[in-house]
Amino acid sequence: MQNQMRTNEIRIDLLRKQNDSLKSSLEKLLSMNNNNSPSSVTEGRYEELRNQSRQEQPYRRYSYANESVTPV
Repeated sequence: MQNQMRTNEIRIDLLRKQNDSLKSSLEKLLSMNNNNSPSSVTEGRYEELRNQSRQEQPYRRYSYANESVTPV
């Protein structure tokens, strides 16, 4: 049961980090739209922001497949 609790804590932490990243990306997009023009983001700019976000957030590559938790 302790292992399951620790595993859940890890998952929750990962989700919080991903939410922070998504909020940051959304703020950047909204800021860019408000500063430049009311037009939508171009596909190229979207890819650029997406790649930048991936470089800033390496933990997003986390995989549950190889998840192991040591007993406390």
